[in-house]
Amino acid sequence: GGLVGGPSLLQILAACGGGTPSQPNAEATPNFAKGGEIHYLASQSFVPQADTKLQELLSRWAGQHSGWKAVLDLVGLSDLQPKISATVQAQAGADLIGMNFNWPWLYESACADVGAAVERIQKKNGKFYDAIASYAKVKDTWRAIPFTYVANAWIFRKDLWGQAGKPNFVSTYDELLQYGKQMVQATKIPIGVALGHAPGDGPTAWYPVLWAFGGQEVQKDGKTVALDSDGTRKALEWAAQMWNGGVESHTTLSWDDSANNRAWAAHQISATLNGSSIYTNSLPGRSQADATLSQSSGAVTALKGPKAQSNLQSTGTLAVMKWSKNPGAATDLVEYLMQKDVYAEWMTAGAGYNSYPGPLLDDHQVWKSDPILKSFNDAVKYSRWVGWPGPPNKASSRAEAAFVVTDMFAKGVQNPNNIKGIIKEAAQGLESYYSRPA
Repeated sequence: GGLVGGPSLLQILAACGGGTPSQPNAEATPNFAKGGEIHYLASQSFVPQADTKLQELLSRWAGQHSGWKAVLDLVGLSDLQPKISATVQAQAGADLIGMNFNWPWLYESACADVGAAVERIQKKNGKFYDAIASYAKVKDTWRAIPFTYVANAWIFRKDLWGQAGKPNFVSTYDELLQYGKQMVQATKIPIGVALGHAPGDGPTAWYPVLWAFGGQEVQKDGKTVALDSDGTRKALEWAAQMWNGGVESHTTLSWDDSANNRAWAAHQISATLNGSSIYTNSLPGRSQADATLSQSSGAVTALKGPKAQSNLQSTGTLAVMKWSKNPGAATDLVEYLMQKDVYAEWMTAGAGYNSYPGPLLDDHQVWKSDPILKSFNDAVKYSRWVGWPGPPNKASSRAEAAFVVTDMFAKGVQNPNNIKGIIKEAAQGLESYYSRPA
C-alpha cells in the first residue's frame, strides 16, 4: 500500500516546508457576524461511528453561529499525504488539516501559529502528553494543536495462542518468536504486522522493535546518525527469524493500513498491533460483528525487548493553514471539539479508538467498560517519538515519511544474509535527510 495520486509528500518538501516560516497566526478574533465556512480535511476513522459523531459535532458548532458551515472532508489514510501536498502546493483549500505524526514539522511554513489556542486549551484541560505535543510544537512555535492519538496494543486470539500454552499471549518479543512458532505449527495461522508503506501501521510496529533491541536512528543530539549498531542488527535478525519461521505472514510486504483489519476479520491472522477498532468492530451490533473474534480476543499493551519496552502512537494534530480566510473561526472550532464533554462524546462513539492527547479523559467510562480496552489506554505510558532519543525535527520527519525504518525491516526479512549491508544502506538514507539544512 504505497501513496497514490498527486505529488508525493517528499517531492514538495523543499517548496512548502523549507525557508523562513510564514508569520500568519490563527489568533484573529473570529468574525462570526459575517458568516463563512470552515473546510476540515482529515483521514477516515477505522470506526465509522466516530466519523458520524465528528460530523455531528461540526454541525453542532456551526449551528451555534448563524450563517456558518463546517465541511468535513475525509479521505483514506494513504491518500491524505498526497492531498495535503497538493493543497500546500496550491496554497489554497482546507482551512484546517488533520496531520499525522510529525507532519507539522514538514509543513512548517504552511501552518499558522496556534500557540495562544494551545495555551487556552491546556489551561482548561491540563497539559498534553510530551510525546504527542512534540509533533505539534515546531522549534519554539506551535504549528498545530495536539488533537488525538490512536492507542495501540497487541490484539490476539486466546483460542489460537492457547494451543501454544499462551492463552494470555506473550510479554516479550523473544517469546513472540518462540511461542509464535509453536502456535503457527498448531494452528497454521500466523501473526500479521504491516511491512508495506502503511503510513500508520508500518512505523507504529517497527520503530518499537528497533528500540526494543537497542537500536536508534540518531544520538541524543538529534543529528548524529546511529542506526548502524549491534542493537539494530539484533532487531533485524529477530524480524528475519519471525519471517523465516512462518510466524509473520508473508503477505505483509504489500499491506496498507487496512490490510491487517481485513485479515483479522477474515480469521487469517492470530495477532496484530492495532488501535482498538480492530476489536470493537467485532462486537455485537458493530460493523463487523463476529462472535468468535469478540469472545476470543485479548490485548497486551507493549511487548518488552532486551533493551526497551516502548510504543509509537499514531497521533493526530490539527493545523490551521496560513491561507485560511477564517483562522479565528478554525481555532474556535478546534477549541469547541476539545471541550471535555464534547470530546468525551467522540471518544464514546469511537469506543476509545481516538483518545484525548493528555490525561484529561483517562478516567473515561469507555476504559472501564471493557478490560480489553484498558490495555489500549495504558499504551501511551510507553510512548516514544520518531527520531528518539533526539528531539523531534524535520530530518526525522522526512525519514519517517520516506519509510526508511519500515523498508529496512522489509528488506531484512527478505535477505537475512545481507543484514549488515541493509543497515548500512538505511543509515546512508538517514544521513541524506540529517545532512540537509533544518
